[in-house]
Amino acid sequence: MAAANTLGWPQVSQFLNRILAYLPNVAVAVIILIVGLALAGFIRDMVRGAVASAGAAERSADVIAGATYWLFAIITALTALNQLGIAITLSETLYVALFGSIAAILALAFGLGGRTLAGDLVAGWTLSAQLNEGDEVTIGEDQGAIVRVGPTSTVIKTKQKEIILPNSVVAQSRIVR
Repeated sequence: MAAANTLGWPQVSQFLNRILAYLPNVAVAVIILIVGLALAGFIRDMVRGAVASAGAAERSADVIAGATYWLFAIITALTALNQLGIAITLSETLYVALFGSIAAILALAFGLGGRTLAGDLVAGWTLSAQLNEGDEVTIGEDQGAIVRVGPTSTVIKTKQKEIILPNSVVAQSRIVR
């Protein structure tokens, strides 16, 4: 820069000033990439272990872990680009699309997966108003006394054993008192 100023080249001096001012952004972007990718690898290994310990097949665990890694890698890359001031509008749009997609997928998964649970909860609320502890009932082929009507299941004590029935099954069955 001193040489450019001495030679009377202000444009070169300004260019070198911009480069020097930009170097901290590059350093931070590199740190973001290194830490983000290391964290993505760590989270991938944790997800693989958690999914495998939940009893999923090894192939399923690898697919879910790989998807998790790439999700974090993409977020890391977009964050580094944002730090460099490159494609800020594009990265913001991608963030919104990515997180919106994830939210929609989770909502759909929990909505479909929680349908049975929601039915049991609603049925439990209805059944608790109709059945009391100690009531002698016949539900389907099972005959016994109501032990309790819980939020998701009803417990019946027969002569031989206790039977736990999902509340949605009890609500759809013919109940004789």
